[in-house]
Amino acid sequence: MNFRGKADATIDSKQRLAIPAKFRAKIDESRDGTSWVAFAWHGESLWLYPVKQYEALATEKQGTLTPSAEQAEWQRTFFGLSEDLEPDSAGRVTISKELAERAGLGGEVTVVGSGNRLEIHDRTRWESKESVRQAAFGSLNQQVNQPNT
Repeated sequence: MNFRGKADATIDSKQRLAIPAKFRAKIDESRDGTSWVAFAWHGESLWLYPVKQYEALATEKQGTLTPSAEQAEWQRTFFGLSEDLEPDSAGRVTISKELAERAGLGGEVTVVGSGNRLEIHDRTRWESKESVRQAAFGSLNQQVNQPNT
């Protein structure tokens, strides 16, 4: 699965976010599950993974019964701050106030397809950085896609 594009959305007064239909249409319940796992990323966005995608990636990261101190701290932080989100019949998920605060989200948000996950950004902050993101993309693309030598 590959989420792409963006859509504006709103977190309502009950802390519910309707996952935009264009993204919900990508979900195959047998492959991806029906719920989401959320993690606030660096105080700037909320990352949502389909539950089965999250489980597969998380399993890769756990790899040992005796992790190093750094691995144990990473696991404690990442898994301890992740939350399961169950959609209601209208495709809405409830985002706790704590999670929304950690992600820096207001009521107006932009949902961005980022490959294997969705990112939820505060709309004003997303729009204010749009031209900077586009201007830096060429250089970033070269850095990320540079062949290993």
